[in-house]
Amino acid sequence: MIPFLALIALEPHSTSLVTTELAPPAIALVTVPSDDVPEMEYTYVEANFLWTDSDDIDETLTGGEFTGSLELPLNFFAQLTLSRQSDDADLDTFRLGAGYHLPLGSRFDAYGLLSLAHLEVDGTANDFDDDGLAAEIGVRLLLTPKLEVNGKVEWADVGDENYGVGIGARYYLMDSISLGGRVEAVDGDESIALGLRLEL
Repeated sequence: MIPFLALIALEPHSTSLVTTELAPPAIALVTVPSDDVPEMEYTYVEANFLWTDSDDIDETLTGGEFTGSLELPLNFFAQLTLSRQSDDADLDTFRLGAGYHLPLGSRFDAYGLLSLAHLEVDGTANDFDDDGLAAEIGVRLLLTPKLEVNGKVEWADVGDENYGVGIGARYYLMDSISLGGRVEAVDGDESIALGLRLEL
């Protein structure tokens, strides 16, 4: 009888020991790493369909835009953008610049970009061909690991000074491929861009 009672008395304690040993692995299995957030990339190539309603040349233009960006040391980056749009007239733009991005958190970046700019308009009564400077300051925010929203303010001095704003979003189909779009308003011109980005 005494051995039987001793076995009953010890049984709860042995169960407690088993539970204590199994608890840490169970917790570890459901723990999600806190740093599982993609980095903001600045080395990529991007191609967009571009639509512009221009008051300056009184036309609605469509065409394409290509952007190449290269990450440099110390958070600097270089960027090249080319676009060509046409209807009755042709509108060509070229920008080559250098920028700096500042990580403000694991999901939030601010950046600035200063570029040499070229603008050419052909096929109108007032054809135009000039060079100047352009700049933008913007922010990028990852709402989720797959969804980014962004915004910017911009300035250009090519012939005349122009100021504008833009907002956009980007959805990551996978780590290096994303679909994106933006809407911009620069003085009398409104534009929409939709396209694909490949991060390298």
